[in-house]
Amino acid sequence: MAITTHPTLTADIALLSTDQRVLLIKRRKWPFADMWALPGGKLNPGESLEETALRELREETGVQGLALTQFRVYSNPERDPRGHFISTVYVALLDADTINIQAGDDAKEAQWFPLTELPALAFDHATILGDILREQPLLTEHFYVQEILRTYAGSDEARDKLCLGALGLAGESGEVVDQVKKFIYQGHEIDRAKMRDELGDVLWYFALICHATGSTLKEVMRGNVEKLRRRYPQGFAVERSIWREEAIPAVYTASSEELDLEEDYPFGRARGGIEAGE
Repeated sequence: MAITTHPTLTADIALLSTDQRVLLIKRRKWPFADMWALPGGKLNPGESLEETALRELREETGVQGLALTQFRVYSNPERDPRGHFISTVYVALLDADTINIQAGDDAKEAQWFPLTELPALAFDHATILGDILREQPLLTEHFYVQEILRTYAGSDEARDKLCLGALGLAGESGEVVDQVKKFIYQGHEIDRAKMRDELGDVLWYFALICHATGSTLKEVMRGNVEKLRRRYPQGFAVERSIWREEAIPAVYTASSEELDLEEDYPFGRARGGIEAGE
């Protein structure tokens, strides 16, 4: 029952599955023996914190070879009864059915739990999971795209996804327009729940197009912000809207033969230094 007198660096891992589960381990030792917790442990000499996270995940669950995303540092001196333990939390996202788990080292058991049916957790791990689910944008987009693919009924061909996405986007945008038409011209009130549903359908097809063309929602948003800042550096101006003289890459037209149909980007990237149009 060692109590530390100096701060100790640790790493914890929230391994989340695309079907809304989290991998937990049952602790073997004090403190919180026989309670469920996130995999994790102390930093060893010569390790980076990410290396610590990968090692602990491998030793306690048998899972290895994952890409980790650093989430946040938790440093409350009261979070661990052994002393001042400072934990850097990492997040990993995957399909739980693609890996085998095997408890080991300080873990008596390793098990997937639905995020809606968590057991009592050791340390401040319930707080950590709550923070991740509220604030981690990567998690939100990843789960959303996985839900899109789960409910997508077409083939795995990128062309089919792109075609369905474009047609669906046009159709669902029309549903939004119809709501606005009824409000402006026919005396209807805006049905907020209906509008939210229609915008959700628009987002479904929009995200499918992003997936089919190898883009993330974050990349699209970032690119749009950059374009708007170039076009309207001081905010919207009628003159700049009419006379777009700032440096905007030229619009191009590319045939399907000009596209590099790589595996990672099934609709490719334009060859020969062609700039994307605005």
